[in-house]
Amino acid sequence: MPHLYPNGTNYPLVAANMFWNFFKQYTLPLTSIESISPPKSISLYPNPAHDYLIVAGEGEMTLTLRNVLGQELFSTQTQDGHRIRLPLLLRGIYLAEIFSENKHSIVKLSIR
Repeated sequence: MPHLYPNGTNYPLVAANMFWNFFKQYTLPLTSIESISPPKSISLYPNPAHDYLIVAGEGEMTLTLRNVLGQELFSTQTQDGHRIRLPLLLRGIYLAEIFSENKHSIVKLSIR
């Protein structure tokens, strides 16, 4: 007598095939690739900085400078490409946290 698997047949069930068939049956097709565009990335320059920074991104952004302990030292609102005057900071490494409408980024910033 041949071996019977739980599905009542004499061949094994392949779970991966079952999942694939389920998702093919119950997922909606994507109608337009052009309608989905990833958000523009956020960048910060010059790095290392001395007395100013420029944030390149999309729309209005909030820039927050923190020391390596996470303490907030400086925060301001800015737009793409605007020059930001920095307060007097000691030379060292800082964390620049940038929030925009659809993106959040943390960048290591060197002050010289």
